[in-house]
Amino acid sequence: MTGWDTAKRRHRLVHHAAADAARSGQRGLTQWQPAIEAEYGNVDNFLRDIQRRYFTTALARLDPVIETNPADPHAPVAAVFAAVASVYPDLWQVLADHAGHPALAEGSARFRRSVLAGTGIDPAALLPGGSPRTMTGPADGPEPAYLAAAPLGGLARRCPAAP
Repeated sequence: MTGWDTAKRRHRLVHHAAADAARSGQRGLTQWQPAIEAEYGNVDNFLRDIQRRYFTTALARLDPVIETNPADPHAPVAAVFAAVASVYPDLWQVLADHAGHPALAEGSARFRRSVLAGTGIDPAALLPGGSPRTMTGPADGPEPAYLAAAPLGGLARRCPAAP
C-alpha cells in the first residue's frame, strides 16, 4: 500500500464520517469507530487529523492577510476563519463537538501561537463560538481545544466584515 493510497483512504474516511456525524447530530463518532480504529488506531489520532486538516487550511488562507500587513488585521483574519468554517462545516462540527478533548489541546495551542505570531490576533476570539474568556491558559501553554460549540454563523453575526 502506498502513501498516496493511505492519504486518499483517510481523506474519504474523514469527510464521510464528519458529514455523517454532522448530518445525524450525533455527538460522537461511535458508528464510525471500527473504521476509524482500523485506519488510525484510535479516535484521538482521527480527531488530530481532522484538526490538522482544518487548521492547515486556515493557516494557508491567512498567508495573504499576513503578506498584505493590514493596519487593522481583525476583519480580514475574521473573514478567513468564517470562510474556512463555511468550506468545511462538517469538520468544524466534529471539532466543535469534541472541543476540550485532550487529543486536540496541543494542536490548538500550536495553532493559537502561530496565528498570534503572524497576525497579532488571538484566534480564540475569532473562531465560531470562541472567546478569549473561554481560554484556560496562556497562548504559550497548554489549553483545551477552543472550538466551542456554537452556530456556524456566530462569527458572521459578530464581525460584519466576515462573509
